[in-house]
Amino acid sequence: MRRVLFVVMFGVFLCSGMANATLIDNGDGTITQIRSDGSQLMWLQNANMFGRTNWYEAMDWAEDLIFAGYDDWRLPDAHNLDGSGPDQG
Repeated sequence: MRRVLFVVMFGVFLCSGMANATLIDNGDGTITQIRSDGSQLMWLQNANMFGRTNWYEAMDWAEDLIFAGYDDWRLPDAHNLDGSGPDQG
């Protein structure tokens, strides 16, 4: 029974891996994620680089952050960039 469960879980893992994105280390403390649809996201390599905080402080921090030459950082959420969402299904 354990072997069957492992095979099923491994199969699910392999299938889910097909939809993964390419990650590129930009060498400046950021990672760029290139999705299969061609869209790109940039992430901080160390999200805790400025310590623990609550949601409201983190929102203010992201709003004021200038890092790696970019000043349009935001916290991830379930909404699409156009404000629609969150996606369901």
